[in-house]
Amino acid sequence: MADPRRQTWRASRAGLALIGLFVLICLLGLPGLAWYSWSLREHLAVPLLLLVLTVAGLLYAWRFGLHPRITADDEQLVVRNPFRTHRLPWDQISLVIPGGNGLVVAGPETTVEAWCVQKSTRAQATGRRTRADAVADAIWRRWEEHNPPVRTSAGDVDLTLRRARPGAEALLADLERQAGIEAFPHVFPAETYPFPLEQVTDRWRDVLRDPALQTLIAVAAPATGPDPSAEGTAGEGTAGAAPEPVGFVALSASSVLHLGVRPDRQGRGVGGCLLTCAEDELFADPFLAEASLWVLVDNDRARRFYRDHGWHESDNRRRSPYPPGPPELRMTKPNPRAARRRRVPEL
Repeated sequence: MADPRRQTWRASRAGLALIGLFVLICLLGLPGLAWYSWSLREHLAVPLLLLVLTVAGLLYAWRFGLHPRITADDEQLVVRNPFRTHRLPWDQISLVIPGGNGLVVAGPETTVEAWCVQKSTRAQATGRRTRADAVADAIWRRWEEHNPPVRTSAGDVDLTLRRARPGAEALLADLERQAGIEAFPHVFPAETYPFPLEQVTDRWRDVLRDPALQTLIAVAAPATGPDPSAEGTAGEGTAGAAPEPVGFVALSASSVLHLGVRPDRQGRGVGGCLLTCAEDELFADPFLAEASLWVLVDNDRARRFYRDHGWHESDNRRRSPYPPGPPELRMTKPNPRAARRRRVPEL
């Protein structure tokens, strides 16, 4: 019995139409030429060669046009390319994004391009949505069934923390701009060093396309309401409430990379929820001895916030990549779940 939840995507209708035309030529055109050549009593090698080309063409059409597909079921995503099949469990997928050579499905250790779903270079350059984007959205929805958003609360605010997808870079850059302008006027005077919105947006674009990194967006919404969009845009909640993005956190396998909260939501526990969620992800690895992050030396409020959550300041310093290059310091927190090494008894 067929699985009613199984979804399959093949080449586009236009692609299938071209494949059908090619198959028609192979089935009718080449055998017709072979028969015509044989009727002229030409050398037998010519019609035989045409028949061989017919078989090769049909095999090519099947292997490169009809065989490639993507299949999603309750356990995994299966990518069938012409010469290899990849089976990716949902918990090993962290990125799905359209590409020119195929739909990119990636995790921290694996990157696969699904040939059957492609987005043209022109569409990528202009930002035009295509069928590839719709397929990526559908796969993300299946992914979220196995990796549901985290629902929590900060004081009197109900929060939904969910994975940010590629395309959310503008939203994240704007949230960071709001938090930065409020927190760093003494470090980055606006009249001298305006917020580098374009540079920050490009950085977020790279972060969201890196399968080894993950970014969570905190959205203030009723805990019983439907999920907001993956890019963090406002959607419909219960009782007419409009969910709104209020903060973010980005992390690697060992570090908190970026954390910010919208100014009007600061001091209400949102930052603590984001940091706790990031710590839970980091410290789930028993082989990680400690987590780290970097904070501006002159950001006293952030330093106090991290210290209150058990982070320790170190002597490591570096310069911020943004002019005028203020100093940053490294903070660390030991992993309470780290595997303890057994002491080898002395002989």
